[in-house]
Amino acid sequence: MIKTRKTLKNAFLHEYGQRSIVQATELRATELQPNEEQPKEVKPTEVQPTEVQPTEVQVRRVQKNEAQNNFACLVLEDGTCFSGSSCGAPGELVGDIRFNTAMIGYLEIISDPAYAGTILVMTYPQVGNYGVALADIESDKAALRGLVVRDMCRTPSSFRSNASLSEYLRGQGIVALAGIDTRALFQHVQGCGSMRAILSTEEKDPAALLEKLRVYDGSGDEKLADERLADEKRAEEKLVEEVSCKKAWTLDPKHILVSQVSWQASYPVPSYKVVAIDCGITRSAMRHLTKAACSVTILPWNSSADEVKAYKPDGLYISGGPGNPRALVSTREMLAELLGQLPVLGVGLGHQLIALSAGGQTKRMKNAHDGNNHPVMDLRTRSVTVTSQHHQYSVVIDSLGSMVSEEYINETGVPVAQNARFGRIQLSHIHVDDKSVEGLRFLDIPVLSVQFHPSFSPEATAPHSLYVEFVRLMEDQRKAVSSAGASVAASAPASAATSAATSTSVCACASAATSASVRAGASAAADIEKDYCSGTEAENA
Repeated sequence: MIKTRKTLKNAFLHEYGQRSIVQATELRATELQPNEEQPKEVKPTEVQPTEVQPTEVQVRRVQKNEAQNNFACLVLEDGTCFSGSSCGAPGELVGDIRFNTAMIGYLEIISDPAYAGTILVMTYPQVGNYGVALADIESDKAALRGLVVRDMCRTPSSFRSNASLSEYLRGQGIVALAGIDTRALFQHVQGCGSMRAILSTEEKDPAALLEKLRVYDGSGDEKLADERLADEKRAEEKLVEEVSCKKAWTLDPKHILVSQVSWQASYPVPSYKVVAIDCGITRSAMRHLTKAACSVTILPWNSSADEVKAYKPDGLYISGGPGNPRALVSTREMLAELLGQLPVLGVGLGHQLIALSAGGQTKRMKNAHDGNNHPVMDLRTRSVTVTSQHHQYSVVIDSLGSMVSEEYINETGVPVAQNARFGRIQLSHIHVDDKSVEGLRFLDIPVLSVQFHPSFSPEATAPHSLYVEFVRLMEDQRKAVSSAGASVAASAPASAATSAATSTSVCACASAATSASVRAGASAAADIEKDYCSGTEAENA
């Protein structure tokens, strides 16, 4: 066998390696000599225990464990139960389940009067991480009944924070539940439609809570159900009564400028007088009206048309609010009398009230619109805007009148309903997803309304375009009244002169009685003109 150079090298390395292994083994087996020092045994030193202060993370864990001991339970009307920990005030309540998908602005949402009487579920996982800044609240008193969140942050981090959200909820008396799967709750309710629920920190048995809910709703008993329905109608009206002001008051911009003092320099001088009907008005709406050069006087929800006229306003604003618009009979009657007499702007609940006052109808939606990510299309420009909404009822466009053919309407083909009393009503905005009515424009009288809330706009230092359009309507109305007053003033002397000339030509020898009657007629015309002009000047003041 021929051994190559590589084979010889491998054989040498193998033999040398075996020798090295044997030598290393013999060296390890050799015992130490007696004169060599043995290694000393090292005894472990005793460590005295010291007191360890808990870290911030450990404190949070303790707080979380303590919070979990505060049991709270949510039971839906179909028997579905969600249990977690209490993070608000103790108590027990019944209300409609509502959702909000906003990622920020939880304080503005919680303090919005439109959520009065509801159990609000925030779908964003963590709530309360930047605490509560009292400058951001939309109303002095939070009107919702209960709050449900996935994770409640109990240690907020913000230089503007005045308190934690849990402390704010306890101070407002709002029952709150944390630690449940809000995503599963949202999917369940969205599939079944709007539902009622009971939220409790006092009762731990879900079966007992479900029985309380059924007794409250009168399920299984027609008499109790009828009584409960009547109570709900009164409760819907009571919701607006609770969030509305008790007497008229004039808005001071300082009332809505708590932390935004720097905005005072940019506020224009008020040029228009606006009366706002408070069905649950927010500070954002007041701010936008003030930014649009309006001095605002707020009246209660049940004010009459005569009370509104007493202020001689340039325009009327109907705010948003909670509940069913059909329950507000007095507000609808007031609107039915004032529509066509002055410019009117309705937002949210005000939009629905305007439609009802024009003879339209509203319907309860299967899934309410709640959140700040609802796309709305302006049919006049085909532009889409992401809006903030929270409502359970929508306007039925067909109930406002017969629909006019698109060729007769305009070039863009925007749908128009022919109303028996107020003429043409244009469908100006629709929801992109479910095609529900989001805005109306009355083409023959100065009235406009939207279902979404333009007050929740990222352009906080400028009025929304809707308020600018409302100001334009008031300006056009003012010019029309001024021109009408000027025409009356010009026609009155001419008619008096014509009457005098006619009287002279017919009878040159007019009697004293005839002359007196002519003078009385001229004086009456002058009085009418004076009253009309003085009323116009008062409205323009």
